[in-house]
Amino acid sequence: MIRVRAFQLALVGGAIVALEALCRAGIIDRFAMIPPSEMLLALAGVMGTEPWFWPDVSYTLGNLAAAIGLSVAGGFLIGLVVHAIPRLRRVLDPIFTSYYSVPTFVLYPLLIVFFGIGPASLIVLGALFGIVAMIVATMTAIDRTAYPRPGTRLTREELGMRYDLTEADLAFVRVSARGDTGRLVLATLLKARRDLGCFPALEDVHSGILTHLAVQLGLAVVRSSFDELRRTKSLYRYQAAVRLYLSVTAYGDAAELLVKRTVLEAAETMSDPADLINQAVETLQAASIDLPAFSTLDRLVNRLRTEVHARIYNRVLVRVTAEHLARLDALLVKPANSTTTSFNRLKQTPGPATPTTIRLWLERLDWLAGLIDPDPLLEGVARGRPSAGSRRSLPALR
Repeated sequence: MIRVRAFQLALVGGAIVALEALCRAGIIDRFAMIPPSEMLLALAGVMGTEPWFWPDVSYTLGNLAAAIGLSVAGGFLIGLVVHAIPRLRRVLDPIFTSYYSVPTFVLYPLLIVFFGIGPASLIVLGALFGIVAMIVATMTAIDRTAYPRPGTRLTREELGMRYDLTEADLAFVRVSARGDTGRLVLATLLKARRDLGCFPALEDVHSGILTHLAVQLGLAVVRSSFDELRRTKSLYRYQAAVRLYLSVTAYGDAAELLVKRTVLEAAETMSDPADLINQAVETLQAASIDLPAFSTLDRLVNRLRTEVHARIYNRVLVRVTAEHLARLDALLVKPANSTTTSFNRLKQTPGPATPTTIRLWLERLDWLAGLIDPDPLLEGVARGRPSAGSRRSLPALR
């Protein structure tokens, strides 16, 4: 890897030298480009003598930091909202896919109209560069978990496997609900709870599922009737009837304690929040407990994960000696015979699987083994292991 990096630096340096020579020889017209050495001297002169330089740099960096913060925070919140509303996601997915095909800078004149010429328009423009990527990343991270998504469109075979009503189901629906709307709602809650592990909002249930259930009941789908039913206590009565029929319980204090125990144990060997959420979902499913809202699990898991990581960090920190600290600090110092620090060497990737690379990587392994013996420092810290969630992505609980 050192040889590869040296070759890369030599290539860049050679290109700069070539540009310098072409500019000095007049092959590249001075009007088009001045020699790189003159650029460097001019930059040094501006940095040292011009009073406007550093305030302008601070102004630019401040706008950049504000744009990054806006894109990260805004993208995360929008991603949560869009993921929670399947219909909205289906509408926006094509826009997100093609968003970067149009240069964002074309929106700058429009931003000037709304925000004027100044930092506000520049910050919004910068945020627009990254906010969609953050939205997509947030939705992708949620998709990695096993949390159910009721708005997913199912094939005919999947509908038959997951949403066919048995004779017992039909008898339960007829006895427990009144009216056509009530029976369809109760059947939807019954099959959704059995399939997803929770009671979804009725407006989030895919129309194909409603139609499939309505056909079995000999009814017509009228979504407007659902709004009237939500304003009564019938919805809660139907949910209670389904829990009794399926022998499941609602999410409460006891369920939260169960999730806490599960996540605290899993976080000793897992780090990814998606893996920890999957563990919590699987535990609640095995205990026949309703899943809470995703935001509830997300907040709880992240708080417990931080708690466990802090405990592991403090456990290791008290074992670090002055000799260990000196060796770690030395990683940040560039040796005389090297072009980079040992810390940068730690971050290098293996590269292609060639005999030369493998030999260099074996040498690197010996070097790592000689730095610090990690076993005494990590005594009592559980070894990491892959979770079911890291090996597969579950679109919904079956």
